[in-house]
Amino acid sequence: MDARPPTRALALITLAAVAWHGGWALTVPQPIDWDPAYYLDVARSIAAGAGAVSGAMWHWSGPSLPLPMPADLHWMPLPSRVLVPFVWALGTVGATACAVLLAAAWVPLAGTLARTLGGSRREVLGAAVLAGFGGGYVRFLSTPDSIGLYGVLGGLAWLVASHGAVARTALLAALLALTRGDGFLMAPALGLVLWLQGRRAGGLSVAVVGPLAWAVWMGRCVVVGGPEWWTARQQTS
Repeated sequence: MDARPPTRALALITLAAVAWHGGWALTVPQPIDWDPAYYLDVARSIAAGAGAVSGAMWHWSGPSLPLPMPADLHWMPLPSRVLVPFVWALGTVGATACAVLLAAAWVPLAGTLARTLGGSRREVLGAAVLAGFGGGYVRFLSTPDSIGLYGVLGGLAWLVASHGAVARTALLAALLALTRGDGFLMAPALGLVLWLQGRRAGGLSVAVVGPLAWAVWMGRCVVVGGPEWWTARQQTS
């Protein structure tokens, strides 16, 4: 591994990623997919002082839940919450700025992780470029979807797991579960990293944390949504 990290090159790639995703974001002035539109709707409600509610329907069948309904009965809570201060300050433009910054943050994370794993300078910069420019996900990364946040939390989780930090990995595994409906699947993989380092108890605890956080949130939805939520969930699943 090269002695000195390519800090300046990573900074330049990060700035290029900001420009790249910002340019793409200009082509999507309003979210056109369900997920980012929903996250933006909830963030607007919170920023306006109306609380975590939404006027959007997430199911097409089953009994009607009154509108506005409590937020996050289908989508997970973190993607909308990170948007709130940006939306409060700048509205939809703020949500776009948040998405662009999250996408660009993949660059230093990927570069640092590649270096931690023993990559050469070329491999570190290659990882940064691949992560920073998004490939086929660029349109999703340039809107306030869950993918940008999931990538940041996931990158941090792999990084701290590679250093054997059990408690911080467990925290990030829980946050990943609250970012996407399938986010809890990351926890067993992170637990395996710790297990292979000889931290078997820590690896098992991390592997359980993600599914447990997901189960707790689903329990919250049962309590908040009531019997109609459960019926609607069965209809849409």
